[in-house]
Amino acid sequence: MMSPTPTRPSARGVWQRWASLGCVLLVGAALSGEVRPADAPAPEAVEFFEKKIRPVLIEQCYSCHSINSKKQKGGLLLDSKQAILKGGDSGPALVPGKPADSLLLKAMQHSQPDLKMPPKAKLADGILADFEKWIATGAVDPRDGTVKSTKRNIDIGAGRQYWAFKPVAPAAPPKVKSEPWVRTDVDRFILAALEAKNLLPNPLVGKDKLIRRAYYDLWGIPPTPAEIDAFVKDEAPDAYDRLLDRLLAGDRFGERWARHWLDAVRFAESGGYEFDGDRAGAYFYRDFVIKAFNQDLPFDEFIRLQLAGDQLHPGEFLPTSATGFIVAGPYPGQTTAKTLQIIRYDHLDDMISTVGTSMLGLSLGCARCHEHKYDPIPQEDYYRLIAAFSRTDSTAAKLDPKPEVYRQAKAAFDQAHAPLVATRDKFIKDELGGRIAKWAETKRESPTWQTLDLVTSSGKTPVQKRDDGSLLAGGQAPKVDVYSFTFHTQQKGITGLRLDALTDPSLPKNGPGRAPDGNFILTDIALAAAPLKADAKTKATPVKLKPVQATHEQQSYALAGTVDADKKSGWAVAPEMGKDHAAVFETEGEVGFDGGTVLTVTLKFEGDHFALGRPRLSFTTAPQPAKLEGTLALQHAQELAALLEQEKEVTDQNRARFARWFRPLDAEVDKLYKAVEEHAKKEPQPQLATVFVAAERGGGDVHFLVRGEVDRKGPVSKPGYIQVLMTAPEQDQRWLSAVTSKGPVHPRIALARWMTDTEQGAGHLLARVIVNRLWQHHMGKGIVATPNDFGVQGEPPTHPELLDYLAGELIKNGWKLKPLHKLIMRSAVYQQTGDASDANLKADPANKLWWRRPARRLEAEAIRDGLLAVSGALDVTMYGPGTLDENSLRRSVYLTVKRSKLVPMMQMFDAPEAIQSIGVRSTTTVATQALAMMNSPFVRKRAEQLAARIRPKDAAGLPQAVDDAYLTAVGRRATTAERDRMVSFINQQIESNKNPKALDLALADVCQVLLCSNEFVYID
Repeated sequence: MMSPTPTRPSARGVWQRWASLGCVLLVGAALSGEVRPADAPAPEAVEFFEKKIRPVLIEQCYSCHSINSKKQKGGLLLDSKQAILKGGDSGPALVPGKPADSLLLKAMQHSQPDLKMPPKAKLADGILADFEKWIATGAVDPRDGTVKSTKRNIDIGAGRQYWAFKPVAPAAPPKVKSEPWVRTDVDRFILAALEAKNLLPNPLVGKDKLIRRAYYDLWGIPPTPAEIDAFVKDEAPDAYDRLLDRLLAGDRFGERWARHWLDAVRFAESGGYEFDGDRAGAYFYRDFVIKAFNQDLPFDEFIRLQLAGDQLHPGEFLPTSATGFIVAGPYPGQTTAKTLQIIRYDHLDDMISTVGTSMLGLSLGCARCHEHKYDPIPQEDYYRLIAAFSRTDSTAAKLDPKPEVYRQAKAAFDQAHAPLVATRDKFIKDELGGRIAKWAETKRESPTWQTLDLVTSSGKTPVQKRDDGSLLAGGQAPKVDVYSFTFHTQQKGITGLRLDALTDPSLPKNGPGRAPDGNFILTDIALAAAPLKADAKTKATPVKLKPVQATHEQQSYALAGTVDADKKSGWAVAPEMGKDHAAVFETEGEVGFDGGTVLTVTLKFEGDHFALGRPRLSFTTAPQPAKLEGTLALQHAQELAALLEQEKEVTDQNRARFARWFRPLDAEVDKLYKAVEEHAKKEPQPQLATVFVAAERGGGDVHFLVRGEVDRKGPVSKPGYIQVLMTAPEQDQRWLSAVTSKGPVHPRIALARWMTDTEQGAGHLLARVIVNRLWQHHMGKGIVATPNDFGVQGEPPTHPELLDYLAGELIKNGWKLKPLHKLIMRSAVYQQTGDASDANLKADPANKLWWRRPARRLEAEAIRDGLLAVSGALDVTMYGPGTLDENSLRRSVYLTVKRSKLVPMMQMFDAPEAIQSIGVRSTTTVATQALAMMNSPFVRKRAEQLAARIRPKDAAGLPQAVDDAYLTAVGRRATTAERDRMVSFINQQIESNKNPKALDLALADVCQVLLCSNEFVYID
């Protein structure tokens, strides 16, 4: 069978050629007398295919779905019978005899929003009818040809032989000829390669340049003139070692190296996209990184905390804040039901892509839609990895950033509190029973106050009479209410009225009020009295009340407000809700009539104020109404008597209940309880802050997505890892099968353990990637020049044995990074000059053999921080919220990274956009950089401050001032020519400018020239 031409002729032309051929074949067969085999398709069916079907496939489909397609889509080929029956990622393209079950026809009909062929416009109805008929009649297809799989066949075993996926090999430092040049074993690897090419390394740099190099590499700011002079003059053999130790131990180290890591993990403090919402507390992740580097937290633990700190150490601040790494990527500020799933899988992709590039140096995200095109990473590995994050999302957690401060304060409090509790408990245990027995014998006389017995009541809410004489309204009250209670008594000579405000479980917050918070505001209380046997026309006589005392009065609502006829004033008890309260009023004169008295008490709660929920009214005939100790004692004496009647005596089981009711009746008992309670009010509390971290917040299962499309979900993916980085016979289960006290190990914990497992997991690659980053930032370029890509498409290592040696040293020394910094920086290769020799340039123009250490331009942060440092304006305050103000005097690591509002100076000098992991920053040289340095108010201010620092007392000191400016700004003294030129310029400016500040202006100009020079922004 002839194959169709790849030039895509018109449908008509194609049909004419195929139809002609078909006719020849049919006529030839008829003339030859051949008999058609029983299973051969009918000639008319073949003719229908050749006339109606094949031309359309060629014209409309082959560009994307033939073996000759430049970019085959969906894994689907339509240029052979076998291929069309096999189908693509979504399964068979057609089912012969069943048009309704054939995906090809559904796609052509555009009946599904996510499946349209051709995608731009639906074919004519006649063509669709032809295809439906063709499929219904058996889909006769005379085309032959084998099916070529578009899926990459990945050999995991072969993939493990790639250098990056092999275990770290023990690397013995090679022997070299030029032993005197060697400072550390690192040099032996470099020198051996140079000697093999008959090349010589550069000599060592001078001490003045070396200290500046070391300061910027480790601290990101320059040394002071005094530090330079002290180091240059220090001739001790260990002078450089001591310098490195001091720099590695300083707080500035973490601030400098944190910025490198924040590049790799796309850290920002906003969500990006069009809304770019701020993320409160996101800066705590930045602070975690700084602290981790300063404390030299083992790098494997550093990784584990970022992947699963919240699960490894639940509720702890530092480990939980480390998980800000997971959710630091961009995230839309607005989602809809239609976009939610798309956004979720994009979010998961961001997580695992960043894990891949920052920690493993692998482009894992490339396996989202298909098998990785170059590395041995099947698509299923990608989905097994993101399944570990299936229920992970961001949250604003409430955590204590200074738990050690709280722990110390709490320990001190507990130490002081314990003796108070012990004294109280011992007294109660030893003496409570005897004191209650004594009280029972001597103090059970009739109480001073007598509870009034309700006859009638009125109000918006009916009340229920309780056994203790209280009146329960219950529930939440209307904001305006008036209660009127009528009582009958035979008592004469009444001198006082008591109102108890009692708690009850039916009230909001237990009351005693009916406001949502349990408060109330009594705006007015009134008392009226009338003879019990008076006729209906007799009016009750109002009785004036005078406030005596209340258990508690809210600052702006005192008891006196209940009798001032002002609806805005009254009595309230906030914030002491949830407790019983009482108030005592004195009557003006004695109240009562012969033959009995009718007392009417009116309680008003007006002006949008809430009512009481359970009042109780009592009266006294004592010459003077009792103070509140007596009022509360009434209730407690009654409860105590009832308890004693029930329990008979004090025991270990009921001691606490007896103590509660006896306390107000015994001053000494009450004193002991109050001592404990008053001290308890001083108990320190954690100072919680909002921290942007990862948390388990639902999410649901992760599905394998065909072609990475959310609308084409395959089976559920279970957590797992990259096969090529697992050598354990049990594979993923080595890490996933662990069982904790809370059940199966959390998948992120298992991921963290696999990541750092140097025996059978990814630990050896993790070690290679981080030591390469250290080498990169110290030497200007990594041993692997593509630090985010150790895969096949990345650059191979220039010195693979050295890379493995450094990785082995890291693992051997407990994953501590600071010793590795020192090992690299003590090496002769690090201390080389950047000079270029013709012979070396010709043999190794790219310096892959490290025969020199080229000069490097500082990053944006180091340039800005250097300006602040030399001017003396640098604010070294650490940690905490950042700012978008580029005029801030704090280090640049504390500038807020807002994705839609990057700091202009940082952008100008190539600070990255925090969208994805950045392994190597761009280093551009554009005119705007120089123009900004010359015209920036920020730079000018720093120049003026530097000028003030080096200003001489008189003209005789100008040469020294120029020397000081050079030493401060660029780390060396001026040459004679430079000094003479600058002094001459200053004198000319003074002479030509009659301004009294001419000297200051001229010195500022000199300083700004230095700050704008290449020597300031480049490190030799």
